[in-house]
Amino acid sequence: MPKIKISFEMILPALLILLLLIPYTLNRIGHSLYGVKQFPPIIMMKLPVDHSAVNLPPAVKELQSFNVALELDTKELIKRTNDIIGKSTHGTGLQGLTGQILPGILAEIAGAHFQIDNPGPHVELFSSNRQTMWTWNVIPKKTGRQSLKLLLHLETIDGGQQAKKVVELAEIQMYVENNPEEWLKQNAWWMILISTALGYLLVKYRFFSKKHKQLEEPK
Repeated sequence: MPKIKISFEMILPALLILLLLIPYTLNRIGHSLYGVKQFPPIIMMKLPVDHSAVNLPPAVKELQSFNVALELDTKELIKRTNDIIGKSTHGTGLQGLTGQILPGILAEIAGAHFQIDNPGPHVELFSSNRQTMWTWNVIPKKTGRQSLKLLLHLETIDGGQQAKKVVELAEIQMYVENNPEEWLKQNAWWMILISTALGYLLVKYRFFSKKHKQLEEPK
């Protein structure tokens, strides 16, 4: 049986292709196996506020930024929530709230697989007599089904004691689409470095291989 000689020059290009394509390919295969289907963002409100208060794009892509806006009538929200707390048995109100909510609300957005510009609780971006608005710039870091939470930082008073509370206003379920173009852009430097390193190894290998052959040749 004839022997097939595989040279380093043949293996190196194949290794380079594998290193560049494996991460993205595994990502695509993983989502195919799990069978996660695309769907528009689903907003689930946890406080007496209409879901139209939350605004975001109908579709989002991996590594592509988008804005989430929250527009609330904070006075009306405080009034409704205080009414519900007042009619509930102590400790069984909305998300364990007791007493009365005081004016002054901070809002925050959080998500495990998202890069959030200037994270943490914030005062409103804009406020008028009726509406208060917050906005965040968000970048998804992982594809597939993901979730964001909108949190409100409140100050309450109960029996003369003031306390700070964090409650969940809404949960946003979304499907983050694959974005191969942006993935290639963001990983271009790694590809260049890997290609340069492998190219350097190939040149060195050829140089030493040629030198070794010259030494072995009879003079």
